[in-house]
Amino acid sequence: MSNSFGNPYSHNNPQALNLEDVNNYRLEDYGFTIDAVKSNHFGIPVTDPRTGEHLPDSFYQAKIEAAVAQAEKMLDIVILPRLLQEHHDFYSGDFSNFAFIHAFHKPILQVESVRIEYGGNSLYAYPSSWWKVYNLPGHIQMLPSTMLTGGSNGMSLAQVYPSLPMMTGINSTVGNNFAPQMMHIEYVAGMLPPKRRGVTMPNEMHPDLWQLIIKMALKEVFEQWGRLIIGAGIANMSMSIDGVSQSIDTTQSAMYGGASADIVQLNEDIAGLYKGLKSYYGTNVGLI
Repeated sequence: MSNSFGNPYSHNNPQALNLEDVNNYRLEDYGFTIDAVKSNHFGIPVTDPRTGEHLPDSFYQAKIEAAVAQAEKMLDIVILPRLLQEHHDFYSGDFSNFAFIHAFHKPILQVESVRIEYGGNSLYAYPSSWWKVYNLPGHIQMLPSTMLTGGSNGMSLAQVYPSLPMMTGINSTVGNNFAPQMMHIEYVAGMLPPKRRGVTMPNEMHPDLWQLIIKMALKEVFEQWGRLIIGAGIANMSMSIDGVSQSIDTTQSAMYGGASADIVQLNEDIAGLYKGLKSYYGTNVGLI
């Protein structure tokens, strides 16, 4: 995946992981486990009161996966690392602002290649020494160096900028302000599991994000459990077996399930966590 100018990684684009390991990361590596959800309803037996049967682990697993997907959409982020290839439209305004590119997914863990294509062919691969990667918002820009190829044909910055359109295959005399899918980028998006308790690096998953996802999964568990307590829309129930009677009265109604109070609290917790995380990750739009 490295470009023709050698190693794609530098202090502007540090290597976060090996490409062969991208698909090896699992939800369990981030602490998204069935036991993590169960520990968050410690003291509350989530069972069918009529049979004593627990919700199956497959139910918990499905709700964890759904909560991760929901959190990614809510915050415009991706969590598990993935290698992506994208084509972006060419706009003269973006191009004149140091070839600004706003990736479709964020955060960016590392960039592998940036080039211009036309007619399915590569016109110009930007040297990695030009890349300026803004990982959290998912932005990439190009700042030409005085040594364009790393060889002996160095140019001053005054010479670089006027010749940049022609160097990249865009003829400045054509006058077109737009070209579809001309910019091509390859990059790894996602996050790494945290390595040190109490210290979260920018490219790692934050503990409040973990908490948000666990609480969203737990909310789904409580919703299902609330339906099982005595049945949907039933507020009280009496049973008599061998002369022994039992009566159950709840606050459940046609509008509220048996776990509604717990769900209301979870909704408040989720809203608070979301507000802080949205402030940190921002909105996935590109502004120049």
